[in-house]
Amino acid sequence: MINEIKGWDSIKSGGDYETLEKGGYIVKILNAKQEVSRHGNEMLVLFFDIKEGEKAGYFKRRYDSQKADNPDAKWQGTYYATLPTEKMTEKGYTFSAQRLKRLAEALEESNDGYKWDWDETKLKGLTVGAVFGREEYEGNDGKRRWSTKVRYFCSQEEIDNKRYKIPEDKPLPDHNSISGSYAVSGFQEIDSAIEGDSDLPF
Repeated sequence: MINEIKGWDSIKSGGDYETLEKGGYIVKILNAKQEVSRHGNEMLVLFFDIKEGEKAGYFKRRYDSQKADNPDAKWQGTYYATLPTEKMTEKGYTFSAQRLKRLAEALEESNDGYKWDWDETKLKGLTVGAVFGREEYEGNDGKRRWSTKVRYFCSQEEIDNKRYKIPEDKPLPDHNSISGSYAVSGFQEIDSAIEGDSDLPF
């Protein structure tokens, strides 16, 4: 017979962790850097956390929780915008430029007195609306999971008045049903490692 565990009634079973639902949130930019990926792509990297509502501070709580078990934990409130360069195809250049312009306009509309001037160091401390959607991915163990990532930025006013469209889920090809574990993060795996020298990794 198995020995009874002390405090059994007060022990929480696994899987009881905070999640982030898809939808619109107001986020605060904690840092911004220009990076170059291993493939040579220039990128603007934003580090952010949710500023308002019951999910305020979500990514800090998630980071602190993971840091306790993994000293190499990554900050998951991140957004990577590829910067348009002349080496891109015309289609790639246009897509990257439009994505960056949308971010710049959202920042200007959300922060009185701010004007986009190509200086990423001025983005720290700004707030902006962010719309999150779900994407399916395959983990290292081969299992399919879901992550929640920023799909696009908009003005804070659009978030406050719910004038944004929640993106459709993006399942992996050949998989049209929503199943498997639901792993929630704002972290996007890319080929550039971001490291920091403080209690936060940036």
